Amino acid sequence: MARLLNKFLASASVVAGLSGVFGAPAMAATMTKATVNGAHLIYGINEDGNTDHETGISAFDALNTHGANVELSGTRDHNKAVDMSNATTLTTEFDDDSTLVFSSLTKDIWLGTATKKGYDNFAQQWFDEAWNSEESGFQNYIKQISGGFNIGQEMAFEAFMEQEWFARFSDPNVESVTKNDPYVSFDLSGHLNYADEYGSLKMSEVVMVNDQIFYAFGDAIDSGVNNGDQQSSHSGIYTFTYKIPEPSAVLGLMAIGGMIAATKRRAKK
Repeated sequence: MARLLNKFLASASVVAGLSGVFGAPAMAATMTKATVNGAHLIYGINEDGNTDHETGISAFDALNTHGANVELSGTRDHNKAVDMSNATTLTTEFDDDSTLVFSSLTKDIWLGTATKKGYDNFAQQWFDEAWNSEESGFQNYIKQISGGFNIGQEMAFEAFMEQEWFARFSDPNVESVTKNDPYVSFDLSGHLNYADEYGSLKMSEVVMVNDQIFYAFGDAIDSGVNNGDQQSSHSGIYTFTYKIPEPSAVLGLMAIGGMIAATKRRAKK
């Protein structure tokens, strides 16, 4: 069958036909709509050039304005006021009829199945990666919160879970979204270098896009803006890019399967 397939794909007419399936050029899609469902804050840019949630900007305009952002599950209260039972979603629609749904994280997501083998849940996975990251500053920060004691990872994780500290990373600020098939790129607004009495952290918040979870540790990119608070929120940008499955690739595999079957039938005659 391998010889039949090689011979079949070598045909000029077949190769030309397949190029229409697999060889479509990457196409940039334009965002046409952005809708938020659930508690949120929308930060625009004020007269000082910094972010401000009182500018009255729409979610759509925020995603198309440098520095502005949409905070999912955001409130004006303490950061632990995030609704960990109900996710806030930001749905972005594009002129290619595709949709991307950005979601804040809930307790069920943190305690759900991990995205990597070897972990019981996502919280365990994320904590392990943050703790052992040389760039995040997370391990030293947790030890300082604990009074400077040289506590181990297991004890630190238990305290982290007991205090439900993961809520602090569950309200992502989505700054921009672009789509250029087969890639999606988006920015999360955060701290360029969060610092307080316990130390510094270099970590993004966590966001779910459709059914994938994204986060990052290390240096952010300087956004050039902040919201004027003590930790200079929104002063850093974390950029994420990932490849999405192409429907044309699936159609191509179906086409090849059909051609192989047809070739086998002809070969048997």
